[in-house]
Amino acid sequence: LNAKRNLIDINLDVSILDRKSISVGLASLVLSALSFGPVSITTHMHDRYLVASLAFSLLFIILFVAAIGFFKLTNAKNKLISICLLLVILVNGYLVFEKTNTTYFSRLNLQNFLSQNFQNVAKKWPEKSQVVVLWSKGDFVTPTGGYNHWSTWYLKFISGRDDIIGLVGPQSSISRLPFVKKYKDHDSEYWELRGKRSSRIRMKGLEKDRPTFVYQIDEKGNFSLYDGVVFMLEKPVFIQAGKSLLEAEPYSPAKQRRNTFIWPYPKYDPSTTKNESGATQNAPKAQTAHFEKQSDTKYLYRHDPEAKQRLWIHRIEHATDSGETLKASLKVSSTKKMSLSASLARHDTNEPYEGTARQIVLEPGVETLIEVAHTFQQPRKNLKVQLDIKECDGDTAELDIRQINVATAK
Repeated sequence: LNAKRNLIDINLDVSILDRKSISVGLASLVLSALSFGPVSITTHMHDRYLVASLAFSLLFIILFVAAIGFFKLTNAKNKLISICLLLVILVNGYLVFEKTNTTYFSRLNLQNFLSQNFQNVAKKWPEKSQVVVLWSKGDFVTPTGGYNHWSTWYLKFISGRDDIIGLVGPQSSISRLPFVKKYKDHDSEYWELRGKRSSRIRMKGLEKDRPTFVYQIDEKGNFSLYDGVVFMLEKPVFIQAGKSLLEAEPYSPAKQRRNTFIWPYPKYDPSTTKNESGATQNAPKAQTAHFEKQSDTKYLYRHDPEAKQRLWIHRIEHATDSGETLKASLKVSSTKKMSLSASLARHDTNEPYEGTARQIVLEPGVETLIEVAHTFQQPRKNLKVQLDIKECDGDTAELDIRQINVATAK
């Protein structure tokens, strides 16, 4: 009889243990579903990052309070421990909310700003338009990273237009022309190799046949539409706001409108000058992805550590003979310490690379004479003097680049 009673007690204990395990397991699944659910069905920041954590915290508090009542804790010591635990949970929840506020709510500045400004203009866009939003400075943090798919769905959400595509990001994220053959959220066109790893290209994903609108947010926080945008193709073109690339006009600096955005991609202006050796040369673009021209010799450099290259290029139309040695020289000074690669090379893009590069370190405020020589093995028509910034002590620097000369080495 005692043996039977012991066996019943053991089975009862196992049964209770199983029920407890099942209850804990089911509770864990429910809480996991409540936490993971919002993340799996929405990309909206509020739902994804706030609702899940707050819902979980509130549910935990409710269950905790219910558990206190269920177990009817009459022992004063147990009550005190329970109250202390509840206070810890409440304080922790407050700290989590504050951390979330400082981390994520700053990202809503851009969303609130664009939502207000898009209320009226979005209704005026033609069907299947494409929209670009750019800024150079300000307290805006883009939630899109400058990527085409995030930018497009972000703009669709804010504007209420499902037919548009677009790009949202700072000007410093631009590193190439933005056009693709056909827009897709994901495609091999949006990827490149950086070293040995694949990297997604920012600010790329516009189509050539869509009406284009480029907006700017200036340093004072003013929102406005550019009259048009210039793309430095082989023959530079101007696209009026609301027109497509297929409707572009030939670009002339003399006819440039005041409120025109020059897409900062390292191409060149068609104006030419003569250098000291008599060779015809194309002047560097007034604005590129990383260098913004301030005067004839001064540039504002913006450092982007994620960019594959940060180029300043000076193109020269100079016919060379086989075996001819040329030497390029220029004087460069910077307000920040930086390291760079200076090169003299061919600029025929359909020909194998040929040139020489030197590694240079610039000290702040010290003018440095840079000389690079190369013996060209093949005849060349187009050459370039190029600076590729490797490292910079700071986000921006002012450079002075003068006395650029390419001549036959003596």
